[in-house]
Amino acid sequence: MMEGTLPFTNADEARPRLASSHRDGNDLNIMKTNSISDYLTGHTRFDQQKQFLTLLLLCAWPGASITRAQSPAGPQIKPPSSVEHKAVYAGENTSVSVVATGTAPLSFQWRLDGRDLTGQTNTTLSITNARAADEGDYTVLVTNAFGQAANRPAHLFVVPEDELLVRNYTNELGRRLPYLCIVPQNYDPSLRYSLFVGMAGAGVNENNYRNFFGSGGLLGADGDVLTSYRERDRRPTIMLSPLRRSSEQNWNPVDLPLVVGMINQLVAQYSIATNQIHLWGFSDGGGASVTLLETYPNLFASGLFVSGTGLTTKPSLFEHVPLWVVHAADDSTVNVSSARNLVSALRQAGGTPIYSEFASGGHLIARVTLLTPLLMDWLLEQRLGTAPTGPMLSINSPTQGGL
Repeated sequence: MMEGTLPFTNADEARPRLASSHRDGNDLNIMKTNSISDYLTGHTRFDQQKQFLTLLLLCAWPGASITRAQSPAGPQIKPPSSVEHKAVYAGENTSVSVVATGTAPLSFQWRLDGRDLTGQTNTTLSITNARAADEGDYTVLVTNAFGQAANRPAHLFVVPEDELLVRNYTNELGRRLPYLCIVPQNYDPSLRYSLFVGMAGAGVNENNYRNFFGSGGLLGADGDVLTSYRERDRRPTIMLSPLRRSSEQNWNPVDLPLVVGMINQLVAQYSIATNQIHLWGFSDGGGASVTLLETYPNLFASGLFVSGTGLTTKPSLFEHVPLWVVHAADDSTVNVSSARNLVSALRQAGGTPIYSEFASGGHLIARVTLLTPLLMDWLLEQRLGTAPTGPMLSINSPTQGGL
């Protein structure tokens, strides 16, 4: 039934302990007896059924216990994704931690972009006053006598915090719409920039936008990852965030031509590639984004809808636009059926939108989405007028009820 060790020390001869581990249902094998076997001689009769020894030992030494020895095991990181992508503003403090199991002792070595970080050998890596040099891919190597394990790279985005100033766009009829625009601090007019247009969720307007954007806002640095120190060099991007007027709660379709007017104004002002204009819609901004695509189907190179309200009765107008739709099944603000119906309509029309549905994450799954390098790489790699690149979905025979 069991196998194990009976430890015994001269300092505590009156109370030895039994350590054992399950092996099968028949045998109790004493793996190491040395002095304890001598001690037992004359005190214990070995029965043919060796299970009796366990009972005899427990009766002879009250307080003795049986523990099951674990098989030697190499390290495992639990869960594999315990070290996640994150974003911070420059000057902020942050940390990353790992949970690992395996036969002790375990040793830890943190790495940045594959290089060992001197002295960083604890389960938690702390970063104080984050700087540009701290941005990159972090991994931790966990080792013991039986092997080693490493996490998948987790990227830390370090974002220089820009001053958020409200600008205004006014059309020829005098209708005004406020907006935010983040231009990389190292803007170089000799380069060609992508334009990332973010349609915010309900309630975000020119008075309360700081509750959503910037340090202390709902999205925080997660919403500005495209302007991090490393990203601004890797793929230069200007970010446009249209805002509602004071006290307005939802997007008015009448204002969406003003969003296009903003885009045209920025294209004239900055070095923006017109085939690299990308659309992001969150929550109520998802519905506004669908209307933009229906009305201006040849303006945007790609689209990302997260937790969106978007429904369409005209999917054939923009089924050609590369889209990635993300929603959480437990979203209590916007029901997941909104995303499912949008994706279904587009696929029935011949489109191939990518759909990612999370079992949990709620309405703010947006933060996870913006921190997913694969998804953001895909979004910004698309070019207007060019066949989609990256992850592809092919539907040859769409069915009426299929997603």
